[in-house]
Amino acid sequence: MDAESKKLKRLLIDIEFQEDRFQELKSAVEKLKDRKAKLKDEIKEAKAEIDQLYIDHNNKVLSYESQYEASEEIAKNHEDMIHRFEQRLFDAKDQAADEENKLNAILSKEDEYIKWEWLKKVKHLWSKFKQ
Repeated sequence: MDAESKKLKRLLIDIEFQEDRFQELKSAVEKLKDRKAKLKDEIKEAKAEIDQLYIDHNNKVLSYESQYEASEEIAKNHEDMIHRFEQRLFDAKDQAADEENKLNAILSKEDEYIKWEWLKKVKHLWSKFKQ
């Protein structure tokens, strides 16, 4: 073989080697592209999950706020009812005291009337006894 043939043969071997290497790199690049696509899908799914968690969290917060407001309204209604009951209790207590005072006044008048009647009868009996 002459020098030119040897040179061409070495060049052919280098080209075949470079072609094999190119095919390996091309295969590696394809694998990386596939991996990149899968990672993009995983990231997209993770973002969707995060978005859903965010929505769920906000819905829970809104629900808790609504329940809190409803509970506050119930508590306020209970406080108002207790206040009305207390007021009724004070009114009833005042009315009972007034009625007791009226009763005592009537009993006092009756006692005076009974004493007057008794004295009247005693005087009448005494006047009969004296005669």
